[in-house]
Amino acid sequence: MISPLEPEGDDLPQRVVLVSDPVLVRHLAVKVYLPVHRVIATLMELNVFVTQNTEIDFLTAATVCSRHGFVARPIT
Repeated sequence: MISPLEPEGDDLPQRVVLVSDPVLVRHLAVKVYLPVHRVIATLMELNVFVTQNTEIDFLTAATVCSRHGFVARPIT
């Protein structure tokens, strides 16, 4: 049961991460506080096969972020 003091659904605070385009997989892992192998596993679920030294585009990085509860914002 959810406490009445805890926000629900869309009321949850967003965890925003600033991501460059392109970004190295290992740098993205650091930004979302995950081991690099978890980020690579998420990318493999998306049929993107990479190593930790591979650069990925912003849209792919944003998808990984959203799968782990983050909202990606581009660095301008």
